[in-house]
Amino acid sequence: MKKIGLIVNPIAGMGGSTGLKGTDGMLEEALKRGAKPNSPGRAVKALEILTEIKSEFSILCGSGALGEDEALLAGLSPELINIEAQNNAQDTRNLCREFLKNEVDAIIFAGGDGTARDILDIIQDQIVVVGIPAGVKIHSAVFSQKPEYAGQLLRKFILGELRGTRLAEVMDIDEELYRAGTVSSKLYGYMTVPFDNKLLQGKKSGSLPSEAANQQSMAWDITDFMEQDVIYLVGPGSTTSYIMKTLELPYTLIGIDAVMNKNLIAQDLSEQGILELMDKFPAQKIKLILTPIGGQGIILGRGNQQISSRILMHIEKKNIIVMASKNKLAEIRGRAFILDTGDKATDEKFGGYMNVVTGYKEYVIYKAE
Repeated sequence: MKKIGLIVNPIAGMGGSTGLKGTDGMLEEALKRGAKPNSPGRAVKALEILTEIKSEFSILCGSGALGEDEALLAGLSPELINIEAQNNAQDTRNLCREFLKNEVDAIIFAGGDGTARDILDIIQDQIVVVGIPAGVKIHSAVFSQKPEYAGQLLRKFILGELRGTRLAEVMDIDEELYRAGTVSSKLYGYMTVPFDNKLLQGKKSGSLPSEAANQQSMAWDITDFMEQDVIYLVGPGSTTSYIMKTLELPYTLIGIDAVMNKNLIAQDLSEQGILELMDKFPAQKIKLILTPIGGQGIILGRGNQQISSRILMHIEKKNIIVMASKNKLAEIRGRAFILDTGDKATDEKFGGYMNVVTGYKEYVIYKAE
């Protein structure tokens, strides 16, 4: 019988919808802005996949919000590890020390890159890990593409259905620089993950200098054909920033800006700010411009949590504009774009095939799921 360790970082991702670009050092401000816990629900989605095989493993976790609540909601019967909760990263490290003592076979955790770093600090590559994506920014390759995929990965591991394991990168960025518009990603080490490239996400990759001309040509295509009296919500990323540069407008590299009639009407919008703007305009007058995360292919649910399911229910699928350079499409090797909004109905609404801008008057049809 396999022994599994469970970690839930209860505050991971709370800075997303409020436009804070992360939660580290910003929890109090996130709560003031009305942020709600994100990781518990995502952890339950992953753990529910394991319910049918619960006789094949035991699960160890901390009490209450550190894993017990989520395990019980998923229909599992956890064994509790007694640690003194610090309500910070020390909880994760302390649980990992206990997992080493108890010789667990694998750890499943819900959090972001910061949580992955805390686990790495203690276990290095000694234990197989599966990350449930729950943070604002997730650059590491130890996470599944969606919460349910984490459950599927762990299920295969428990039943011995995988080909083996591999080492995956643990990456993180400086959140203060990130909030200032500078993305500085650093490799911290490697952890062991189950080998299944279809379920795991890749590490975040940056744009190549050679992509600049391609990004500019896509921006010209979009700006040349912008419609009058239509709001364009420009999502985060170096690719979408070329739209704002082309229009000679200030922009938020990692936030959501709003443009109408080629003028900036709002900058660095939170979920609430977008909702207030949308209240003034009919759905057909609102368009959303996105680009997939390099190396991962995720277009909703990572780094742009301000664009929540509450917002997406008012946006028509035909009004989503996706920009993806030829290099970006090549990096994800034919895999579908990933939709991970946390709401199944929203993911299904925008799933299927969509038009993707790849250059000036150049388009491809690409699948999202």
